[in-house]
Amino acid sequence: MSGMATNSTSLPRIEFPRRPVMSAKQKRFIWSLPLVGACAVFAGAAGDWIHHDKLSQQLHQIPTSSEAPSAQHAAQHIQPIGWNSITSQPVTPAPAQHGPEQGPERVHAITWAPQREHVERTPSDHPAVAGHDAIRVKVVTIRARVTAYTPYDHALSKPEWADGIVAWHPNGKQRSVEQHRYGLATDWGQFPPGATYIRIPGYMEKSFPNFPENFRVVDDACGQSRRARRNGEQPVIDVRFMTRFSAIDPKQGWGSQQLEVEVIYPEDFVIPRDLQKWVSTVAWHTYSGGKLIRVEKL
Repeated sequence: MSGMATNSTSLPRIEFPRRPVMSAKQKRFIWSLPLVGACAVFAGAAGDWIHHDKLSQQLHQIPTSSEAPSAQHAAQHIQPIGWNSITSQPVTPAPAQHGPEQGPERVHAITWAPQREHVERTPSDHPAVAGHDAIRVKVVTIRARVTAYTPYDHALSKPEWADGIVAWHPNGKQRSVEQHRYGLATDWGQFPPGATYIRIPGYMEKSFPNFPENFRVVDDACGQSRRARRNGEQPVIDVRFMTRFSAIDPKQGWGSQQLEVEVIYPEDFVIPRDLQKWVSTVAWHTYSGGKLIRVEKL
């Protein structure tokens, strides 16, 4: 074999491209890749763990076989868990927005007005609206002169007027001041008796601050109120007290006051022309729980 000639030829030398030299920034990036991968794996595992944990809690809340008749009922208790369930910040629902018909200022109210035929059969010292949640009434505000009297003011001059009986006799029955200690005397052409209720600021409001008790019925007649109407003067309303001390005492009594009073008129009543110039406003008043909650001017 050693003496045999060889036909082999030498192979050309292969030149491999030189490996580029990496910068320090590139090396730090490559070294960080295992850490990024580990974080991604950890995040996925954490998501799976939270998902299974919440799913387990929901399954525990599903009634047992004795409480849940079917698997379909149990499936209704399981809510899908989205990406927000593994975020670090809780998801807060937006506050509910009240529409114009849902807010407290839009409480459904029953519209009410006195009816003369009804009050003649069932008289009341106040608007007969007890038992309703919300009441809407038309209120006429009038500038009036408010004076005071007692049932015994004319005991000497007109003893027949001091009999303790008010002028309005609903259904022909007399009303005694012993049972109706407080009330209003007016001109009946401007304020029809029995079916007109007036709120006088300061009159019995400490004892009766809420609607409907703060409105008093017109149940008596007043001579000075009739004269004021005939002379075209400001309307006069006489409030009733049981003692002259409360009515006319110079220091502690009511005396005479200029006030804006609120009037609830009968349903079919038309304000007389001689009274219209003393009207300040006409508005719908809505009361709920005895409190005024809304005013709508007309």
